[in-house]
Amino acid sequence: MYSTNSVFVGGIHLSITKEYLFENYIKLDKSQRQIAQELGTTESTIDYWTRKYKLTYKKSNRDKVFNLSHIDKTDCIFCYFAGLMATDGYFDYKNNRVSLRVNNLGSYDVLNNIRNYFGYIRPIRVYNGKDNDLTIPNECIFEELKSMGIFGKKLTRSFSLDWFNSADYDCKRMFLRGVADGDGHFNPHGGEFVIAMKSRDFIDNLLSVFNNVCKDVYTVKYYKYSRGNKFPSIHLHKKDTRDLFTKIYSGYEKYRFLDKYERAVSS
Repeated sequence: MYSTNSVFVGGIHLSITKEYLFENYIKLDKSQRQIAQELGTTESTIDYWTRKYKLTYKKSNRDKVFNLSHIDKTDCIFCYFAGLMATDGYFDYKNNRVSLRVNNLGSYDVLNNIRNYFGYIRPIRVYNGKDNDLTIPNECIFEELKSMGIFGKKLTRSFSLDWFNSADYDCKRMFLRGVADGDGHFNPHGGEFVIAMKSRDFIDNLLSVFNNVCKDVYTVKYYKYSRGNKFPSIHLHKKDTRDLFTKIYSGYEKYRFLDKYERAVSS
């Protein structure tokens, strides 16, 4: 009965393609009735083709991530996302959701680029009137981050040195870019790169990474915040900061916070 997906609209033949239905039925959230009226066909025809193209998750699973091949610890963009999650992310284990809430310069565009890269439908929202929020409920993301050693609360969160040491060059540097964008600070006056975290395990692992690639040898310091809290931290000297900046911020311009990048350029 529906062997052809061709309809006759305004004197011309149009095809009811998967791309058309994805754009109108899923992304624009039009009803089957509305699409049928626009195309001059029946709801049953639209229903047939949505099922034929496996676009039947609209009501039951609007949070589907389409590009699961990008949820991979060997994918450098996912590794950038992992670096952000490791430092600034929130894990909701009850609902299997991961969230990034940031207000850095350019962060809306970065989160939107990540959203598009994963093929996620829901838009970036504003959280508490100030932060750009990307929240994705997806078990695959949970499991892949966990395989990289990234899970739990910030106080105990870390990352796997086994994973990091076995990763390729682009994945390593994009993960470090995510870490720097998340909790790093480039000092434009002294030329230092500083990162402080609640988790001593995270800082110890990051220190191991830096001591393998930097000119100088570093030890853990304690960074005192204005409220008096002291967190374990790493302070890189100017030369190593410049080398780090050159390595982690080249290429992939759509995936970097502009305020962090501009401070790094000035440091």
